[in-house]
Amino acid sequence: MYNATTNDWKDFEHQITFDVRQPKTHEFTMKRLRKFCEDHPYVNVIRYTTFFHQFTLMFDELKRERYVDWYGYSACVSPFILEQFEKEVGRTARAAQEGHRLG
Repeated sequence: MYNATTNDWKDFEHQITFDVRQPKTHEFTMKRLRKFCEDHPYVNVIRYTTFFHQFTLMFDELKRERYVDWYGYSACVSPFILEQFEKEVGRTARAAQEGHRLG
């Protein structure tokens, strides 16, 4: 959306951020990918250069940048994934827990 807004793109599919680990979103994404492959039989490789390409940009009333996060960290936490991690690993995902570091 940043490029679309900044460059005033008109004829393109709008993009939104979504969590592909959500069951319904995963199903939708796979269905869309299969359709793309069917509609473009000459394509034999699809390379994802990034899975998260939405940026958090905040501006003030004078259109000055107030907060810019080009890496998407502010919007990439998924409660669903954190819950899955806890079920699979048996503990919560935190930078430091009881003196131990993840990793």
